[in-house]
Amino acid sequence: MADNKKYYYLKLKENFFDSKEIKVLEAMDNGYKYSNLLLKLYLQSLKYEGKLCFNEFIPYNEEMIAAVTRMDIDTVRVAISIFNQLKLIEVLDDGTIFMLSIQEFIGKSSTEAERKRKYRKKIIEQKKTLLLGQNMDKCPDESGTFLDECSPEIEKEKEIDIEIDQETEKEKDAPPVPYEKIKKLFNETCISLAKVRSISVNRKKHLQARWKQFDYNLETFKEVLKKVNKSEFCNGSNNRKWKVDFDWLIKNDENMVKVLEGKYDTKSDWRDENASGGEDNQQNDPYEGIGIEL
Repeated sequence: MADNKKYYYLKLKENFFDSKEIKVLEAMDNGYKYSNLLLKLYLQSLKYEGKLCFNEFIPYNEEMIAAVTRMDIDTVRVAISIFNQLKLIEVLDDGTIFMLSIQEFIGKSSTEAERKRKYRKKIIEQKKTLLLGQNMDKCPDESGTFLDECSPEIEKEKEIDIEIDQETEKEKDAPPVPYEKIKKLFNETCISLAKVRSISVNRKKHLQARWKQFDYNLETFKEVLKKVNKSEFCNGSNNRKWKVDFDWLIKNDENMVKVLEGKYDTKSDWRDENASGGEDNQQNDPYEGIGIEL
């Protein structure tokens, strides 16, 4: 399951502690406590873009700040007064404390965004490494030194990374799923089966998976649907009078493959085997292994 939480972080410049405000703070008695408290307040305010709030409706007061920062109340009161004088904070009309200049420090990310960013960075670095290796006919070691020959492990990593890159490019350039064409094909080809009236969100999800599974090839769908239409079993000639429907066909990565491989093809002696409970009837049972109680 995708993690859609937002993560906030503090971005400080390397000269943050060289600013005149921080120097003034740290020159005071208890100055290092004040600078420590200031950083804690910046962190506490990130989620609300600079406002010090317990939630969207309740602003922090001095007692609450002392509790969440684990500072004694007297240190907090003195520090708040000093921060106000140095224009590091502003106390709004409703009593909410706003951390000034906070927009310079706010960073925001999500796990999905971070994953994509790291992947892109990895691909770029790998391409640079490959290019350098090709130009110099050597490979870099962990320290960046180029060796005369790449180790099998490095070669294997290159192959895997190139495959991932190619697969990503293939998906990016893949034609969109022709939902309406597939729906029309089903309705026109499988004349004895229930018609598809609409392509729901769930059906789109399954069709996207099948479209990718069969290499974005509409001809494969046509072949499957023709075989379904010719199959007596798929059209109800079985001991349960069961018929294939659109959802059964597209819902997993096995059912269309089974149809393609001939699992449900009509056989001349099917009825005799069906009557006698033959092995072939058991083999062609569409309920087999899908957890449906009959």
